[in-house]
Amino acid sequence: MSIFRVSVWALIVIAVDFIVGIINQKIYATFVGNEGLVLIGNFNNVMNILLLLGSGGILSGITKVVAQKGSQSIWKHIFTLLVATALITSIVATIFFPFIKQTVVPTGVEVHPLALEGLLIALPLMVIYTGYMHLLMGLKKVKTYSLFRVGQQIVNLISTFILTVTLLFNGVVLSSYVPSILMFLVLMIAFKNVVVKPEFSDFSQAKTLYKELAQFSIATFISTILLYSSQLFIRNYVSVHLSVEEASYWQVLVTLSRMWLAFFSFIVVTYLFPQVASIQDIRTARRKAFRLISLLILGASLAGLILYVLRNALIILIYNNDFLEAANYFHLQIIADIIKIAGLSFAYYSLAKGWIRLYILSEIIYYGLWIFLGSMLLSSLGLKGIFYAQIVAMSAYTFLLGIYFTRGK
Repeated sequence: MSIFRVSVWALIVIAVDFIVGIINQKIYATFVGNEGLVLIGNFNNVMNILLLLGSGGILSGITKVVAQKGSQSIWKHIFTLLVATALITSIVATIFFPFIKQTVVPTGVEVHPLALEGLLIALPLMVIYTGYMHLLMGLKKVKTYSLFRVGQQIVNLISTFILTVTLLFNGVVLSSYVPSILMFLVLMIAFKNVVVKPEFSDFSQAKTLYKELAQFSIATFISTILLYSSQLFIRNYVSVHLSVEEASYWQVLVTLSRMWLAFFSFIVVTYLFPQVASIQDIRTARRKAFRLISLLILGASLAGLILYVLRNALIILIYNNDFLEAANYFHLQIIADIIKIAGLSFAYYSLAKGWIRLYILSEIIYYGLWIFLGSMLLSSLGLKGIFYAQIVAMSAYTFLLGIYFTRGK
């Protein structure tokens, strides 16, 4: 599929994501307020960490390996690995459930334990669904992948409204994983080969495949755990040292950042990554990647400028007047996001070329700098310190990966 068609599907998917995201955030702001935004942020961080552990960290590896082999015949072995790791993760997470609850639920908020425990039951289904989506990306079936993304967002919107309005904080938690369960059922109907008999009796073949995916497993584990644990730390650090309101302003900008960057991330993940992975000649891969990265940075800069001009209207539209304070930090988040597009592109190029150690080192440097500088600057600059720290850390991250992009072999 050409970059034009990928961009069209990206626009469709991200438009739906953006609209659903706006409505969902409005629902949260209206019915559960600041505490609800902090709760959903914390729960999504923990859920994504469990999803990472439950998948064995091989999701990006699935896309690369399938893109190189051009076949989905290895799905039964991938399925075996995913089922095994997901079940183990659910069992272990059950043991640490009290800690998970303490980490997720803000002070003064009551959430029924069953709403939280439901995630542990749903985890294996979510892992299989996400794994198959990465299989579709590896096969470059962008249209099929996009249709499922759109369907999931529609289900997400309906479930978020019904669950949040009727169950409040409990509904906020349930709305995070119920849509994935429903889409798994749709996936089973659409593709009869989604659920296959696990090859536990012939685990050696799955083990051989896992060795090929192991390098991505390590990289993904480190990257994802650093991402969500850093966000958890910063959100809770701001809540304690400033206020829950300040933490919610930060969460507003994190959410808006994720929403508008989704278009560019979609192109990087569904087009740049599998394309570069399938090109063996390093010079050809670099030229192709450079042209696309240049367009992405230009597009992100223009989009960022438009969003900055409309910042107050966006916050009022998506949330309400109570969150307008977040507009004071909007320009800092936009700067960090534009740099992030370049860094993300270089990062996926590094993964596609197998530069795993470089990727891991850059991730550690980025999150380490962000937390260290953010903690130092918060006391003197307030919430602005977190954004300044992110800009400096992301610049270092992008610079390091960019050097290897131009010189790596």
